[in-house]
Amino acid sequence: MRPKTHGSCQPKYVAHQILLVGGPGHLTSTSRISGVGQPRLDAQRAGVAGRRRITGGVGRALVGIHRDYRLAEEARLFEEIRGKAVKLEKLEGMKQSVALMRERELRLEGAVEDAKKAVVTAEEELQKAVEAHQEARRAVEKFEEFVDIQKAAEHKAAARKEEAETEEITDAAYATRTRGAL
Repeated sequence: MRPKTHGSCQPKYVAHQILLVGGPGHLTSTSRISGVGQPRLDAQRAGVAGRRRITGGVGRALVGIHRDYRLAEEARLFEEIRGKAVKLEKLEGMKQSVALMRERELRLEGAVEDAKKAVVTAEEELQKAVEAHQEARRAVEKFEEFVDIQKAAEHKAAARKEEAETEEITDAAYATRTRGAL
C-alpha cells in the first residue's frame, strides 16, 4: 500500500509538483506536505499490531479453549454411554458430533494460520509504507532545502540590484556636481 500523497502523484514527486504548480510565490507552502501519509501510516501500524495480538495469544487461546471443550465433550459423551447398550444410530450421532467438533477445531487452527500469514503480509506492506513515507519526507526536505537556496539567491540578487541602483544614483549625482563645478 502506498502512503497518501498530494493529488495522484508519487511521493518522490510531491515537492517537485508543488514547485511546478505553485510557482515562486508558493515556495514557502511546504508545511502542508511535511506530514505526507502519516495518519495512514499510523492506522496501518495499529492494524498490524491488532492482527499480531489476535494471531498471537488470542488465536492460540481460542483454539486451546475449543480443544479443551472438545476433549471434555468427548469424555462426557463417552461416559454417558459407557457400560450401556446403545443403539447404533446414537453411536453414529455421537461420532458425527465428535467429528464436527474436530473439524471446527481444524478450521479454527486454519483461520489462525491464515491470520498469521495475513500479519506477515501486513507487516511487509507496513514496511513498504514506512519506506515510501521516509522517501516522501526526504523529498520534502530536499524541496525545503531548494526553497531556502532559491530564497537566498533571490535575496542576493535583490541586494545586488539595490546596490547597483544606489551606485548608479551616486555616480549620476557625482557627475552632476562635477559638471556644475566646472
